[in-house]
Amino acid sequence: MKAWLRPLLGEVRGTPGAIELEGQATLVLRANLDEPLPPLSHPGRVILAQDGGDTPPGLEEAERVSLAGLGRVRGVEQLVVHTLGTARARDALAALRLRPTKVHLVYGPELTLTASASGAAGLILSRSLGRRLDQVPGLAGLASRAGVRLDPAWATAASTRIALQAGLEYARTQDPGPVPAGRLRIVHVIPSLPSGGAERQLTYLAPAQVQAGHQVTVLTTYPLEGAEAHYAPGLRAAGVAVRHVPPRPRWRPLPDLGLPPGLVAELAAHAAGEDLLGQVAELQRIAPHVLHCWQDEANATGGLAGLVAGVPRVLLSTWNVNPSNFPRYHKAWFQDSYRLLADSPRVTFTANSRAGGDDYADWSGVPRPRYRVIPNGFPIEAWSPLRPAERSAGREALGVAAEAFMVAGIFRLAPEKRPLDFLEVVRLAGERVPGLRALHIGTGGLTSQVQACASELGLDGVLTFVGRTETPAQILGLADVSLLTSQVEGSPNVSQESQALGLPMLLTRVVGSPETILEGESGWCFEVGDVEGMAARIAELAADRERCRAMGARGRQLVREEFSIEGMLERTDAAYRA
Repeated sequence: MKAWLRPLLGEVRGTPGAIELEGQATLVLRANLDEPLPPLSHPGRVILAQDGGDTPPGLEEAERVSLAGLGRVRGVEQLVVHTLGTARARDALAALRLRPTKVHLVYGPELTLTASASGAAGLILSRSLGRRLDQVPGLAGLASRAGVRLDPAWATAASTRIALQAGLEYARTQDPGPVPAGRLRIVHVIPSLPSGGAERQLTYLAPAQVQAGHQVTVLTTYPLEGAEAHYAPGLRAAGVAVRHVPPRPRWRPLPDLGLPPGLVAELAAHAAGEDLLGQVAELQRIAPHVLHCWQDEANATGGLAGLVAGVPRVLLSTWNVNPSNFPRYHKAWFQDSYRLLADSPRVTFTANSRAGGDDYADWSGVPRPRYRVIPNGFPIEAWSPLRPAERSAGREALGVAAEAFMVAGIFRLAPEKRPLDFLEVVRLAGERVPGLRALHIGTGGLTSQVQACASELGLDGVLTFVGRTETPAQILGLADVSLLTSQVEGSPNVSQESQALGLPMLLTRVVGSPETILEGESGWCFEVGDVEGMAARIAELAADRERCRAMGARGRQLVREEFSIEGMLERTDAAYRA
């Protein structure tokens, strides 16, 4: 977007999941009673404006006004328009006269665009103008020849379901044949390439596939800018083609994809129709033998695009546990997508742990055996325990004594990681282990809150926040034990990383985490919130350094035997050709 438009519109990137209200007084203008209202996070006073219909779940205590009574409302700080596609301009403009500082325009199933009041007014008026112009005889045809659609279809939960069903019905008429033997054209689709766990696995797998002789392309649905492009240079250096597939603007005429015209229109009305049509066109151009999607958003959209584009094999790699556990990433149409995509024999589901696959299966309604387990791969030779000189120099740089017992945490500072539990374990262990030190590697939305809490607990001289680093092995390897206190995990990469460096692993007994260690031999699992138990184990290892080193050695052996890159490559190839 042009820089001069940003101050006018505010944040224009659509976001899924809950709408953040920050405890402020909010008016909810509900124009579409058939469409589910996205969750409202941290609501304060809520005024619900709608004519008739039931009160949405969670708003039973909201004040009610009719649309005609908007002028009597006072003290509004935020406005939610639900939905932009169905709201009458006069109602929306009446709400904007209340001068909200922030406006959330719901334009699809749990998809929201946040703008300033002036930007919202412009979008609302342009939507209204498009409706009126579309009714002028012959004007729609002229606009189409000029490259503009006056009144494009707006996505709803119903239109998204119709798009899924129509795309799958069309896919059943195709016979793309089997995946050939030998060299393959493989396309990976992933939202972006930040320094996350799933992204890291892709950076291990795609170069290995290139080395095996395959032609490999990585497509992202978000622009490759800044932190979103963290892994892009490394992939390109390994011979992997990497590029962003821009969404097709809604206001552009429908593309000629060689598909039935009615089908293209139905796909355009999908909640992610802009991304969907762009991916179909790109996949038709590349004509891959295999489409490998990563994470829920890419699975739900790319899976359908791959079937429509005639890709012989579509692999949907789940990550962690099902998306209902992550409100800020979850979209209501994910569940329908998994369930309906399972009807195609060309689709294979994978998970990086048995427990994670079972969780997805139970949530989606897809039978558990449909989820093949492909454990994370790990380049163990690149993660060797530090030599004594390296360890000594690294500790000196951090101001840590050579003999101090050190606990490390490497995780995102987000609610599901329970970082305050990590702080409490460090505090309790420090009471039992003289001179204990700790470090944390990573960043996240809770960074300032966690750092403030650490100071309140008196950990300023104990815990060092390293932040984001390009050399995590050089920092993590300085520690004696690794600690992860998460609420949910699929198959945490940090477990393999820590054990490869010779560190015993302490983590919570959630989903696939227990599958990454040997209980009592390379680490221990604890119930979520068992900070006393974790602190006690840390004290035991601090008192018995030989046992600590022996457990670390056993962990490195486990990673070599069970989580190799070669094993991941072999299992993935088998899934492609199954």
